[in-house]
Amino acid sequence: MILCTKYNDQIIKTTADNDVFEENYDVIVAGLGTAGSIAAICAVEYGLSVLALEAGEMMGGTATAGCVLGYYCGNSGGRYEDVDEIINRTDKDLFCTVNHIFTDHIHPWHKALVLESEAIKAGVDIRYQAWTFGVYMEGNRVVGLKWKDEKGIHNTKAKYVIDCTGDAAICAIAGCETAYGREFDGKTQPFSLCTLLVKGGNLNSYYVDNGYIDPCNAENFTWEILNTYTQKMFLRDNFRDGHYYPVIAPLAGIREGRRIIGEENVTLKDFAEGKLTEEPLFYAYSHIDTHGIEHAFESKLYVEWCIVARLKMLVFAVPIPKGALIPKGYKGILAAGRCIGVDHDISSCVRMKRDMQKCGEAASAVAYLSLLYNVDAVDVNYNDLAELLKKSKCLDENNNRMAFRIGETSDGKKFDIPVKWLTDKNEIKKQLESIMPGIGIWSAKRLGNAITGDLRSWYDHGGEQLKKYSAVTLGLMGDNYGLEKLREMAGKCLNIKENMSMDDIFDGLGAVYLLGELCDNDCVPLLEKSVSR
Repeated sequence: MILCTKYNDQIIKTTADNDVFEENYDVIVAGLGTAGSIAAICAVEYGLSVLALEAGEMMGGTATAGCVLGYYCGNSGGRYEDVDEIINRTDKDLFCTVNHIFTDHIHPWHKALVLESEAIKAGVDIRYQAWTFGVYMEGNRVVGLKWKDEKGIHNTKAKYVIDCTGDAAICAIAGCETAYGREFDGKTQPFSLCTLLVKGGNLNSYYVDNGYIDPCNAENFTWEILNTYTQKMFLRDNFRDGHYYPVIAPLAGIREGRRIIGEENVTLKDFAEGKLTEEPLFYAYSHIDTHGIEHAFESKLYVEWCIVARLKMLVFAVPIPKGALIPKGYKGILAAGRCIGVDHDISSCVRMKRDMQKCGEAASAVAYLSLLYNVDAVDVNYNDLAELLKKSKCLDENNNRMAFRIGETSDGKKFDIPVKWLTDKNEIKKQLESIMPGIGIWSAKRLGNAITGDLRSWYDHGGEQLKKYSAVTLGLMGDNYGLEKLREMAGKCLNIKENMSMDDIFDGLGAVYLLGELCDNDCVPLLEKSVSR
């Protein structure tokens, strides 16, 4: 048996045959945040013995210590809804005495209390202020953890470890392959430090994007948090206008950190090309919500999807396979939460609270069936998994959908228009002529050469809108037939005017990108003229 520890970002392996395990559990859940809380509860309810280790002092992660009160995107269904139902039923009775109303939100401390109540009732063994610093291995199988709390250092054996730390910390110590940030410079999505804001007698969560942070680098993490506390939102001259912050979240809102390389990995490229798993554990649901402003430094696919095709607000379901929860080449360990096997481009879609709670439930189901049938996680029968997850609607085919998010109704509800990829050329033409051409652009791109002739014909004989987006689609497909229109679009955008519409700006930015991809030397004077202003 080998003990793996980490020092100065290096894995250190030592022989540990003489180490004595004090306790033995079916499952250790490391991290009791969004995914871990539900994973621990579900695992016990499946009849497994569970030790839950949390470095902080409460369950719930982003929804509790992070003070993110509401839900944004994500899919319904799963064990988490039972927890939320308890909260919604009792919230007003518990907290009306403070004269602050939570509309369409969940009180963070209340959710923590309900999660703890459900976990204790089920039989989860919870240890707070518990830090894992060693992983016991037998070959490529994780067999236990070395961790510490206020009582000292502990060696605990387990048949499964579910890494819900958010940053794949346990997987990293075990030596699992991981990835981090975007390809260009390794940056992750910006983070936010939330507050509870009192405004007009109501209490809500409030945040801004506070910049980039590396949750795996203690020095950088500390500096960015301290720097955030000195930002203007926290250091106003006065708070006499009825707005003040009774609470600053003790937990930073991290949107992206380290991710595992899984037995299967979910990428935006595969989604865009329709290469999706037919064996999902659940469906994540969001748009590409990066919160980033440095679009030019993201991948080419990101730019083509969000800027050129204008699909930034396309909300879509991403089926998550079992293999995305299994670190490649390893046994006895699973990952759940935002650190699963996804690429940077799609990670901003696969991170919403609803879906990460479902991810925790799915991980516990994999561990349960693995132990029940005495097989490794990769060999767990999918039909058995699907049957189990459908009972709580963690897996629900009705969640497999796609829509354009175009705003909010007067009562704050999101307004989505259902859409689907098109294969009929007349429908694609109609979409290119509409105010939302993105579905038509990408549908045509998916058809490839089969629609090139039609696009060229529409470019030659169509109206202004059809001509413009036929040129864009051809450019995305590597065809320079519409270069003249692309130059015109770029020139209009670069000739900046105060009354310029957002459509013209996005069209122009997309055109500039396509001119570069098509290696159009004739557009260089246009670009030089713009830069020289």
